[in-house]
Amino acid sequence: MAGLLTGIPRQVINSSGGVKNFFICAFSEVSATNEGTTGVAITLADGTVIDETNNPFAKYTTTKLSSGIVATSTRDPATGQQGTEQVATMIFHKIDTAKDTEISLLKKNELVVISQDFNGAFVAMGTVNGADLITNAQTTGNTHADLNGYTLTIRALEPTDLLTIDSTLISVLKAM
Repeated sequence: MAGLLTGIPRQVINSSGGVKNFFICAFSEVSATNEGTTGVAITLADGTVIDETNNPFAKYTTTKLSSGIVATSTRDPATGQQGTEQVATMIFHKIDTAKDTEISLLKKNELVVISQDFNGAFVAMGTVNGADLITNAQTTGNTHADLNGYTLTIRALEPTDLLTIDSTLISVLKAM
C-alpha cells in the first residue's frame, strides 16, 4: 500500500539565489484565479488577457545579487488556520528624483508582485490580498563603497505560499 507522502529526493546543487527582475502592478488592475496545472492565471480586472499591448506590469531591475523574496508559512493545528507572510526586498542604487516619484506611487497602492529569479522561475505574491510597500530606507552611505540608494520592503499576507505564474503571462513578461 502506497503512503500519502512521496518524499523529496536529494537535489543536485545547481540553482542560484536572488531575484533578477520584479514585475509590479496595482492590485486593483488585475485579477488572479486559482492555481491550475500551469500556474496561477492573472488577467486584467475586467477579465481580459494580459498581452504585449495591454500590460499593467512595470519592470523593476534591481541591483545584482541584492534582492529576493522570503515566504514563511505558519500553521496552527489548534485553530486549523494557516497563512503565509511573503516579503520582497529590493535594492536600487543612487538616490534620484525619478526613483523617488516611482517609490511614492508604490507606497500609495496595494500591489501584485511577480519575481523572476536567476533560475528562470516566475512566482507571484499578493495575488489574493495585495501587497504593501512597508519600508523605504534611503541611504547616502558613509564611505565610497557604501550603498547610495534605496532598500524597499514589500509584504503580503496571503493564504498560500508563493504561486507559480502561468506560462502565457511569463511570455509577456519576458518580452518586456
